Amino acid sequence: MSDIVEYECWHCGCIISEDDYDVEVYDVYDRYVCSQCAEEYYAHCSRCGDLLLISRMYQRGSRYLCDNCADATGYSSSGNEHIYDEEFWRNSGGRVFTKQSLPEEDSVSARYFGVEVELDDETGDVDTYDVVELLENTFKDRRWFALHYPKGDGSLNNGVEIISQPMTLRFHKQHYWKEIFKLVTQNGLFGHNCRHAGLHIHINNGAFGAEVSERETNQAKLILLFDVLRSDITRFSRRTLDSIDTYAAFYDVSHEFNACMRLKRNSCKMRCVNFIHDNTTEIRIFRGTANPETFYASLEFCDILVDIVTKTPFEEIENVTFADFVYLATQKGYIDFLKYTRRRNISPLTTDEGLEALLSSIPTNEGALVCV
Repeated sequence: MSDIVEYECWHCGCIISEDDYDVEVYDVYDRYVCSQCAEEYYAHCSRCGDLLLISRMYQRGSRYLCDNCADATGYSSSGNEHIYDEEFWRNSGGRVFTKQSLPEEDSVSARYFGVEVELDDETGDVDTYDVVELLENTFKDRRWFALHYPKGDGSLNNGVEIISQPMTLRFHKQHYWKEIFKLVTQNGLFGHNCRHAGLHIHINNGAFGAEVSERETNQAKLILLFDVLRSDITRFSRRTLDSIDTYAAFYDVSHEFNACMRLKRNSCKMRCVNFIHDNTTEIRIFRGTANPETFYASLEFCDILVDIVTKTPFEEIENVTFADFVYLATQKGYIDFLKYTRRRNISPLTTDEGLEALLSSIPTNEGALVCV
């Protein structure tokens, strides 16, 4: 009886037997990959024939080029980036946007938040490919490939952008973001201490209303609300004024409904709130971060935003203050938001004792967090 060699697919974990003639085994990056995962995540360089991860290649029409061949042909020096984009995630190998919620949540009516976490290395000394590979190796058994994908970003110096699936707020809080942030910072990538990195949060448009007219009305309120609270939101965002003007400019608007609606329907990308996406509303105001408290506080801020604009008539938006955010955060038990606003000195709570008293009054019904 001869010994049969078996391999474990690095991506899906399936066992590939040497005598299984229906499944081809690929030895790539010193890892074994089954034919199905090779088809989903890899492609052959059209020039040299090497089999490589698609996310590390350049696309030229319908063909792919590895780094060496892209350099040799001058393609990489012509302003082209690696094929990291939403269309790739949606259409390549079944990687589609899939809403993530906890089993006990109503997945139909839930609000979903997809994040773009930009991380950068201002020194130029970090090999971002190595960091991405470390993330893949560390979390591959915890649905890394199903829940995130890394992409290049032309606004970064030497960094990477981690894009998540749309997740409910509770799913985000039970996800392993803390471990992700710890790993990347230990390996030289940061968010806040970088000139160009941002944190962008996408909210599903359905959160603003079931009907198109209701949805657009509530989205128009966002434009007015950001103008009313411009000073407080600027402090919350941690961005400099120059950075806001460059990447997340406020709208200059009269406080009239029709004016806000026109701006909403004629939005552009580099705004504090971006409406150009088909299915999401993007909040771009936040400076980058790899601090879990700041990250979760920003998500809680966005959830409160939706509460306010969906429950406040347009004519009353001008009367909203940041104290209303703190009140709702208290009602919802958003401890990260409350601690963060106190730390940034934008909370109406003027003393540490006042904050501690407030935090102690909040019921803790989250239970033990299980990372997913």
